[in-house]
Amino acid sequence: MTQSRSWEVITGEYPPTGGGVADHTHQLATKLAECGDDVRVWAPLVRPAAHTRGVEVRCVPRFGPQSLLQVGAELHRNPRSTVLVQYAPHSFGFRGMNIGLCALLKRVPRERVWIYFHEVRAPWLEGRLDQRAVGVVQSSMAWLALSAASRVFVSIKGWEPVLWQLGAGTRSLEWMPVPSNIPVISESGGSRKLGLPPGVGWKGIVVGHFGTYGSAVTRLLEPTLCALANSTFETRLLLLGRGSSSYLRQLEVRCPAVAGRVYALGASEAADVSAALSTCDVVVQPFPDGVSARRGTVMAALAHAVPVVTNLGFLSEPIWKDSGAVVGVDEVRDLPDATMRLLMNEAERQRLSRRGRELYQDRFSWENTLRLLRSPASRDQWNV
Repeated sequence: MTQSRSWEVITGEYPPTGGGVADHTHQLATKLAECGDDVRVWAPLVRPAAHTRGVEVRCVPRFGPQSLLQVGAELHRNPRSTVLVQYAPHSFGFRGMNIGLCALLKRVPRERVWIYFHEVRAPWLEGRLDQRAVGVVQSSMAWLALSAASRVFVSIKGWEPVLWQLGAGTRSLEWMPVPSNIPVISESGGSRKLGLPPGVGWKGIVVGHFGTYGSAVTRLLEPTLCALANSTFETRLLLLGRGSSSYLRQLEVRCPAVAGRVYALGASEAADVSAALSTCDVVVQPFPDGVSARRGTVMAALAHAVPVVTNLGFLSEPIWKDSGAVVGVDEVRDLPDATMRLLMNEAERQRLSRRGRELYQDRFSWENTLRLLRSPASRDQWNV
């Protein structure tokens, strides 16, 4: 039986603040506590978060000098704890340039500090001069964080060469993918639980998308939605996640054919999102940098055994192409055709459903995350 641990988790996002890092940190803290660990979370909350048994949440109004002194003093009062930093530089304030936080980590014994890089830095060789300045400062922050830590985790393997350039040298960088933040509900018949308005029918195939509907993604997604709406397929389109309702209103102006065929769930509780995902026969999930192990929306679909159509990119790990668990196109323009081919092939949808679920359990589930965090460092089992 693994010995219980004491954790000090430092994060720039935590519920009720929205965001992928917030949801991930809340789930992680909860699951560590369920393992019998003592967990204290330091986060810039604007109001009290929901109480989780075994998790103490400390509010850091701002990760500024005074707050950091308080955090540092508390860390020294608990010398046996492991300090786990959920590292995403823009979440720590100061326009993503909080050098003070990284300097604080240097004052903690190195063997206690673990860094989990959700992100590393902004692009620093492109954009305006001020954007390049941010990238330079964030490079210094990442260097400080690396030098302060005894274990370093990355959400995607694409961060490894960046961190090697910043001073990781030949040290082991452990790959720890981001699991799904949406628990799979046990009940079936998800469509009956959505509270759909009168007249919304679910005959035919349901094609979904789960996300936050930023322009970088919707410009890649929209051609597929419009192609499906204008096709002869008997399909319904289901948009899940924050921002889906406002995006649907915009989409109906640009693509009138979607009227009556698309339903937006909007911001919803995890149980409702789970029910909606269970309704989908396929989800389409494009990304500017390609699918990768930090994409919690793809993880949620795999966990729910929903076939995924996505695109490969410069941050995609080889596993997405080699595993045969998703439909991954090399060019975003091929997404509409790839989606339609999958809609016509029920046997392939069933195969992807099984294989995607297997891949999630084998590589990406919370069980893997907890095993990695609560056991000695081991890199080989996470290589692909």
